[in-house]
Amino acid sequence: QGRLTSDIDRAAMRDGDAHREVVAYDAMSPHLVRAVVAAEDQRFWTHRGIDPHGIARALVANALHGRSVQGGSTITQQLLKLTLLRGRPPLLRKVEEAMLAERFERLLTKEELLALYLNAVYVGEGNAGVEAASRDLFGTSAAGLDLAQAALLVGMIPAPSARSPFCASAAARTHQRRVLRRMVETGALAAAEADHAARTGIAF
Repeated sequence: QGRLTSDIDRAAMRDGDAHREVVAYDAMSPHLVRAVVAAEDQRFWTHRGIDPHGIARALVANALHGRSVQGGSTITQQLLKLTLLRGRPPLLRKVEEAMLAERFERLLTKEELLALYLNAVYVGEGNAGVEAASRDLFGTSAAGLDLAQAALLVGMIPAPSARSPFCASAAARTHQRRVLRRMVETGALAAAEADHAARTGIAF
């Protein structure tokens, strides 16, 4: 298990000049944890690496829109894509993701998987991992993120450049509100809390 975690950590470091500060799960804001699970993998705490419901939901959404608007990958699969399976051809990677995701879930705790993912993911502005991004964007650690900040940061993950608050503030706010709505829909947040966070000003 320790060797596997080290292998993932080393693979996550291959972002060239990206700035990264690795932190433990306990050093991440609960708002951040709830936001990323709601937005990226709402059944993260209960599935075993693959989420058939998520795949089916994504297929329906994409069919209705006539294009890809939603992914069905779990956070565990995304972690594999970002690290050990980085650079693989898409079709081969998907097969390997399916084969490895359940094994990862047996070897690592959910908290370990989530911490590895949040330390590996690129969040734009030259920042890899949520700690570097939090300090750069908001002048605070990942532990100090409030709800509005956490939702905005998580909203950036799928397309960091297009949702950067520095050069695309309207898009950043739009996706922040979408993350807050997902938190309400999944029961992670009360509607009143989401409304308050959406109206909260954020200094950059």
